[in-house]
Amino acid sequence: MPNRRPYLFICFILAIGFVVWTSIQHPKHSSFEKSPNWRKGAFQNVYKRPRPSFGDFLSWRWNRRNKDIRPAESYDFQFVPSDAAFLKSNKVKTTLTWIGHAAVLLQHNGKNILTDPQFSQRASPVQWAGPKRVVRPSLKIDDLPPIDVVVISHDHYDSLDTDTITKLYQREGGKQTTFIAGLGLKSWFRSLGIERAVELDWWNKFKMDDLEVIVVPVHHWSQRTPFSRNMTLWAGWVVSFPDFRF
Repeated sequence: MPNRRPYLFICFILAIGFVVWTSIQHPKHSSFEKSPNWRKGAFQNVYKRPRPSFGDFLSWRWNRRNKDIRPAESYDFQFVPSDAAFLKSNKVKTTLTWIGHAAVLLQHNGKNILTDPQFSQRASPVQWAGPKRVVRPSLKIDDLPPIDVVVISHDHYDSLDTDTITKLYQREGGKQTTFIAGLGLKSWFRSLGIERAVELDWWNKFKMDDLEVIVVPVHHWSQRTPFSRNMTLWAGWVVSFPDFRF
């Protein structure tokens, strides 16, 4: 029987390296400790609910075995590509395009707003492991019109993807895009070289011409690294114009 100790040792070293690598990306929180939503060293939800345990997770996984949960490929889905040419040229009509998961492109009054963009194959810090998408995005990044505002609801990898954000910033006109997120994430964007990043607390507002973005509370949580649970603020968004609200 082959000796598996060297293999296990290498896996252990890689795991330790990954934990260290992710931990050094821990956000600095001294700037928002005065937020009323920051208590006892972390952000808190408005209403307290029991925190799910690891046992709850195992129970959920076990119960799924008895349910008819099939992969998306087994269903007769019809993939309808979006009209990229129209979306790029549109300056008048109000449109809402679902790209996938929580990613939506909203167009109104000449403004283009993108929510939680995720164009990668996996919702993970690495692209060789982690949850893999089963339905491709309805648009490619290159198909997008110039984006005025990107709003990020929280820092989980299915809503905040490093490769996607980097590509959005590096595309033509990307340096004019404003990225808006909850408290604690501005330093993350700056680590990518993105200066047009705004972090806001609940009920704060961001204005751009006739566009107003309002940050609202939601019940959720955040964690991007092993030691950063609730170190950044999760949020909902109201995108408001004088004649339209989303």
